[in-house]
Amino acid sequence: MKRLSIIVITALVLSLAVAGVAQAKVIHGKGVLIAHGKGVVRIGGKGKVFIKGAGTLYVTSLSSDTTVTVHGFGKKHVSGNHAVYVGRGTAKISGSHFRIAFVGRAKHLVAAGKGWANLRGRGRYHIGHHHGWWTYRGTLIRFSL
Repeated sequence: MKRLSIIVITALVLSLAVAGVAQAKVIHGKGVLIAHGKGVVRIGGKGKVFIKGAGTLYVTSLSSDTTVTVHGFGKKHVSGNHAVYVGRGTAKISGSHFRIAFVGRAKHLVAAGKGWANLRGRGRYHIGHHHGWWTYRGTLIRFSL
């Protein structure tokens, strides 16, 4: 039952975040994405992601080389290639193919590599010469080094 709950919650969060992508502002940037704010952050691709914050972190490993290092985050649930972390802490995710979703307050987020990030809520972002606010309408950022 617990496993089914984790999968259903993960699917719900990801589907809600995807629903408004068509209306999102789209940015194509080169370099490292740096952001902070409150809301839903989804990232997919390859490379490295660092998050410091409070909320719920969902990680889906789509390759065998994905590593997740977490400090803090009081609760952890793992089911196959999905992991859910709840609480406050830091997380480092790296690999050649992964997806993450973070719901809550991201004090510091850094993403490097090649992929995309969908930021929905309220916060600031910076990548290359692009910088600005992300809102509830969403900001879709395609990034590469």
